[in-house]
Amino acid sequence: MDSPKVTPLKNEWNEGETEVWDSPRAPPRSVRGIKKAFSWSAETIAYWGILPTLGLVAGAALSFVDVVFDFMMIRQYHEDDQARFANATMISIGISLALQVFLIFMQNRKRGKRVVLRECLFVVTFIKPGVDVWRVSHGNKQEPLTIFDPLVEMIYTRIMELIAESVPGTIIQTLAILYGQNSTIAWLSLLFGILTSAFITTAITVEKDVEIKSRRKNPSVYGFLPLHSVGRSLLISFTLFFMSMCQLATKVFAMALCSVVSFTMLFIYLTAEMVLYFAYKIARGNFWCKYAIYTPKLRFFASCVLLVLPKLMFDFTGITNCRGPQFLGGAFSLFITISNPFVCLLFGWMYLEHLKDEAVRATFSYVFPPETVYAVIGGFGFLQIFSSLLFLNFIGPKYRNTFTSFKTMPELVQEEFLTFTEPDLKIKVFGLHKELWAPIATEVRTWLNGSRNLVRWVKEKPAWFTDHVKASILDEFVDDEMLLIELRGANVQAIMERRKSFGGVGV
Repeated sequence: MDSPKVTPLKNEWNEGETEVWDSPRAPPRSVRGIKKAFSWSAETIAYWGILPTLGLVAGAALSFVDVVFDFMMIRQYHEDDQARFANATMISIGISLALQVFLIFMQNRKRGKRVVLRECLFVVTFIKPGVDVWRVSHGNKQEPLTIFDPLVEMIYTRIMELIAESVPGTIIQTLAILYGQNSTIAWLSLLFGILTSAFITTAITVEKDVEIKSRRKNPSVYGFLPLHSVGRSLLISFTLFFMSMCQLATKVFAMALCSVVSFTMLFIYLTAEMVLYFAYKIARGNFWCKYAIYTPKLRFFASCVLLVLPKLMFDFTGITNCRGPQFLGGAFSLFITISNPFVCLLFGWMYLEHLKDEAVRATFSYVFPPETVYAVIGGFGFLQIFSSLLFLNFIGPKYRNTFTSFKTMPELVQEEFLTFTEPDLKIKVFGLHKELWAPIATEVRTWLNGSRNLVRWVKEKPAWFTDHVKASILDEFVDDEMLLIELRGANVQAIMERRKSFGGVGV
């Protein structure tokens, strides 16, 4: 097979339907792709050309409005002599901006100072979400000398914004209400922050799921939205939004109550859960990140970051993208989903017990009554589990099983290489760390050199056989020395040198 064919994707819950597309997204973003979509109707093409983009645009707009609410609350905190909450909010915003600037620097540091400064300006003026949406919606390709494509960059920046600013901001606002900021704007800001975070989480999930590259590369994780049925897909998207909103509301409210009782106890709980998570990943042999980073310290740092960020993201939003083996894994994500309401109920009970002391009770300007505590935590916790069950019922069994899977990243990588038939998918194995696929190294070598595959690709130059792909192929897997010399052209060597500066050859 010289070049990848269009891959038919089936919705497991309806075996009679087959979805076919040949654009970077699935289905095409505009009606111009109708003829290429074969059996798709014009209405279906129009829906899926517009809806994901509208979701991202709305998410970017909501994110900006959320920042406006934050600054309004900062001003009100100062006016009401609650400087500690104003300072905490500004610190969370500052951390969010710093993380995004760091990501932008790493993404664009090889492109020159002017590009870095321009991208940083987008961040500090809070228009970065809008810029990312514009790039993704217009199908922009990955720029030369960068690490991520626009969609991945957008997802990482939104995750940083959610973890560092949106979630801490809602906790701060809940605490401020407890300590006297019981105003209409405070409640509106809190409600808007929760809804915005849930909406952004859903938009990211939908955008990633409908992307054809994700469906081809990770068919076991992505593809649960039945794109030929717009109504069913919208129903699934709504359950995702409701699930995320309920989990975020429950977690934020309970953590705020626990911090009132004992911030130290809250810190111990969060640390213990993270230690349990790391112990689980290590015991399963699933700690190291998948990327071909061969500098030990950098690989360790990258592995920790790529475990902690998805864990925090899933803790608060329940984003389904994090159930993959490279992140939490299906079984551990299910454990968090089930245990979260019960842990939050425990925090609520601790808060009510703490307030039985009249001296403690007198220090608060506003006290949540027992019926409110249990109604909020119990009610939202029940709705979270109920909406999760609805979501699992709506998607196909193929994807449902991924929420209980114990599969590790090495197992997934080896399984996919042996299962995939398209060469552009199989050759991606070289972009992953060799330890992940070492048990099938012989099969990889045989496939690469057998049937004169590599010779044919070098000669015919299929579209997917780019210089970046050539640079990822390890020298020791090329049997023909003359072919290796031909493979390592000047541009390929330059790419390899740049990748080594990042600590690996397959990043």
